[in-house]
Amino acid sequence: MEGVGLAAGVAAGNVDMPLLLRNRGNIDCKVEGFADVTVLDRLGHVLASAAGSAGRGTFFNDGPLVPLLMPAHTAPLPASFATREGSSGQVFMNFSWYDCQRPLASRIAIGLPSNGGTFFVPYAAAASINPRCQSSSDVYHAISRGPLSPAAVQWPPPLDLIGVRVEVNAPSSARRGMKIDYQVTITNISTRDYDMLPCADYFDALEVKRLLATHQLNCAPVGHLAPGGSATFDMQTDVPMSIAPGSNRLSWFLADDRVDYAGSSAPIEIT
Repeated sequence: MEGVGLAAGVAAGNVDMPLLLRNRGNIDCKVEGFADVTVLDRLGHVLASAAGSAGRGTFFNDGPLVPLLMPAHTAPLPASFATREGSSGQVFMNFSWYDCQRPLASRIAIGLPSNGGTFFVPYAAAASINPRCQSSSDVYHAISRGPLSPAAVQWPPPLDLIGVRVEVNAPSSARRGMKIDYQVTITNISTRDYDMLPCADYFDALEVKRLLATHQLNCAPVGHLAPGGSATFDMQTDVPMSIAPGSNRLSWFLADDRVDYAGSSAPIEIT
């Protein structure tokens, strides 16, 4: 096994300096869980350590605990701190180490889960400063690491949303205190079926910020929309007396987590 430190990432005062590992041996192996991490200086003194249940989980998007196959002879590792990318078959782990005095490390000892052995990763880097460190004389130490996760995989994975197009056909004008009768057409613009059951809620609004009503879409007669398929729904909503007369827009949005953004609007004159 061998490893390398990757380029740092920063979010909300937190610093991630992840580690990338690969199997350079002749035999495939499997790993799962959290590796123990010990930071050493050039004389071998321990600067920080996270082992067992200590320091598990980071501020960043840690992957799930899953068994990972590490094939032999995967692609070579990048140069130290040069990139945040890995290759298929390699293993990635988030790593954060804070110390207000910013001691300089020389290497990291990685203890693989389930007594899988220990190896060393070159790590010529100083500890990160945390917002708790107001000066170099402050004392704050912390170390954390994420689980071993597959490299070259986006985490969390992107949402597999269905694309739909919404069209609003509304009258050109409406009087305050009256009802608006209008139609909404939903078209499936994706390459797979859109199963509309259970029927999602929808809401309509004037000038977006003024919510008019929320209802459940009566989609049972439609059931599902095949790719390219459309369905038109009759809508009705009240125009409050408090709405100012003048140019406005009637907006309609489908509140369905299964689909990508599903909303549209039409111009309407309020009288």
